[in-house]
Amino acid sequence: MDRTLVFTDLGGTLLDEHSYSWAPAAAAVDMLDRNGIPLVLVSSRTLPEMRRLRRAMNNTHPFVVENGGACVIPRGYFDVADAGVKAEEEQVELQGPSWKNIRRTLVKLRESDTGFRFCGCGDLSPEQLSERTGLSPEAARLASERLCSEPLFWEGDSRSLARFEQALAKQGLRLLRGARLLHVLGSGDRASSVEMLRERYRCAWSGAQWFSVALGSHGADEAMLRAADMAVVLPGADGSMLELAGHPAVLYARTPGPKGWHEAVEQILQRLG
Repeated sequence: MDRTLVFTDLGGTLLDEHSYSWAPAAAAVDMLDRNGIPLVLVSSRTLPEMRRLRRAMNNTHPFVVENGGACVIPRGYFDVADAGVKAEEEQVELQGPSWKNIRRTLVKLRESDTGFRFCGCGDLSPEQLSERTGLSPEAARLASERLCSEPLFWEGDSRSLARFEQALAKQGLRLLRGARLLHVLGSGDRASSVEMLRERYRCAWSGAQWFSVALGSHGADEAMLRAADMAVVLPGADGSMLELAGHPAVLYARTPGPKGWHEAVEQILQRLG
């Protein structure tokens, strides 16, 4: 029996880049649900941010937080042994060091080199983060509750940033460039999280042949897109398009955001029959 598994980025892909609405894609989300196709949300967002979004979307599947720093599996989803896990808790699997360890390393690096000028989310109160980002106070509080990554406002020059990235690598950390912020995390990324969850599905439903589809729209999605059997690339709001040379199965959507997401999912379901 063949089964399909869908992974998707959020901002600029399933969610509108400005309003963060998925309304134009709601019908396609429902189509996946009616066809028994799990929709795995993959994001830079924190665990409490994703909990809120998943409740709003009525999504009950595993999900990926903090750019692949952790995979979160609803209690009992794969019929795993969950002795000692409270009913309201999920199984959280870190793909690298914890936020506290990352913060400790960052503070030491900043003290060691005057060129490493940055402000991390851990340096700010939720109120200060709200003022700096424009997030509401409640949204800033949720964004501050981190497990395994630290977003940074870089305040140094480009040469210092290159040196900083090298220093992070020596500590087993990596730097991911987001749309507005830098993100420091361990070796786990969106691709490794996709691969880990795909293997969990294969083990839980051993009689099925799982075909994976990933949807994304920007550079941070590339590794995830390449890890999937089929990649769907949506254009950015400015019309730019991520190129996936060498991937055996790529669908390039014509429309950005949730409207393009809806169109792409319809095409995928037609192809898969």
